[in-house]
Parts: sequence; structure tokens; C-alpha cells
Amino acid sequence: MNFCRLCGAQAGFVKSHIIPEAFFRQLRDEEQKLLLVADAAGYFPKNAPIGVYDGEILCKLCEAKFLAIDTYGIDALLTRFDWYFQPIVNDNGPVAYESASVDTLKLLEFLVAIIWRGSISRQPFFRTLALGPHEESAKAGLFATSPVIPKVFDAVLSRWEDTKAPSLPKAALLNPHRERWGDINAYRLYLGKVVAYVKVDQRPFLAPFATFSLRTGLPCRIISRRLAPSNDIIAMRKTIGAAERNRQQLLAKRRTT
Repeated sequence: MNFCRLCGAQAGFVKSHIIPEAFFRQLRDEEQKLLLVADAAGYFPKNAPIGVYDGEILCKLCEAKFLAIDTYGIDALLTRFDWYFQPIVNDNGPVAYESASVDTLKLLEFLVAIIWRGSISRQPFFRTLALGPHEESAKAGLFATSPVIPKVFDAVLSRWEDTKAPSLPKAALLNPHRERWGDINAYRLYLGKVVAYVKVDQRPFLAPFATFSLRTGLPCRIISRRLAPSNDIIAMRKTIGAAERNRQQLLAKRRTT
């Protein structure tokens, strides 16, 4: 039997968006259709107009506890981004964004809330998120009387600049995946135009990433990146291509049986 992963209730479950729907809607509004892309063999890309949700992890009362956390992240990184952040530019355009008013620890809470929900979810899109021994400490830090996110968590942010370039494929969102920055364990998390590199490691970020980390404090800095030459777009194209070939092979097999 399923039980709420916060309070233990065995009924009253609701559809919980691990990544808030607003970030999926941002991409969908630009290109009409949003394609989810996962890198597991046999897991095909699929259209997801409202993103990925899990109806088996939280009851209605506990889902509501995430409202303020999610609202702040959506506000800072999406709906009021231009109000919070000022671009730092050179002759080629923005190289970074900076804000003296964003609460960096509240933004870190938002990211930890996402990876905690992803870690407890059984949705294939979040299969690579597994906090292991840090799952309980993340939950305790988020919902303590005075929330304190354990120091094992930190994050660096970047933002795409050329998402509307005609050479790019239709809007797509890669699934979160684990990576290492030197010896540091981290997860890469896609939030519309923003990418968060969330550290899950006792060791701190090293230079130059430490300069941009949320635990560094104000000003909050976001690195500007171009999507077209990135490894992300290469991975996206390869996965879409491989999945299409798999789909065609499956259809051909069905026609012969």
C-alpha cells in the first residue's frame, strides 16, 4: 500500500509535480509542443504538455506544504526573472546575470525540494535521482520549524540564451542526470531556460564554481550559456534520434507479427 512520504497517510493522494508545471509551460508556450527526453534505453521521448507528476508520493495536505517553496523558485527563475536579475554584458551579449535581492538559501530550498521529490518518485523520468542517505536529511531540513538545508547541498545556476534559434530542435527537456565535477557528486536539473547543477556531497564546490554557488550568498549569480554549441543539445539530438529509430523498429516488428 502507498503512503504519503511526509506524514505517512495512506489516502488522499494528489498529483504532485516534481518540477513545477510552470517550467514546462514556459517551453510549451514557445514551441507549442514540449518533448520530454530521457536517456535510458527503451524509454522513448514523449509529449508532456503539463510536465511529469506523481500521484503516489504525497497527500493533499503535504503537497500544499511545497506551495511557498515552489512559488519562490518560479518567481525568481521564471515569472519575475527580469525584475530580480540584471544582465552582465560584453560585446557578444550577456555573460551572466546578477541579483542582490534574491534569497539564495530560499532558492536552494526550492532546488532541494525538487530533487527530494524526484528521489522518492518512481516515475521513469526521475529514475536517476537517488539521494540515498541524504533523502531523510533533505526532508528534515526542508520541513524543520526553522528550515536549514544540510551543507551537503549547494547549487550553481546557468541560463540558455538562444533557445529560439531556428537551427535548434523543437522545445525539449532532458531528464535530470547525475554527474561529477572533479570529485564532487552533483545532479544536473533542467528548469526551462535555467539549468541547476545541484551538489550532493560533503565537499564544497571548488573554484571557479564556488564563486557562483548559492551558498556563497549575495549577489546571486547565474552563468549565461549558449544552447546551440552545448553538450546538452548534442545529447538531446542523439537521444531523440535513437528513440525515433527504436520506435520505427518496434512499429516494423508489430507489422510483421
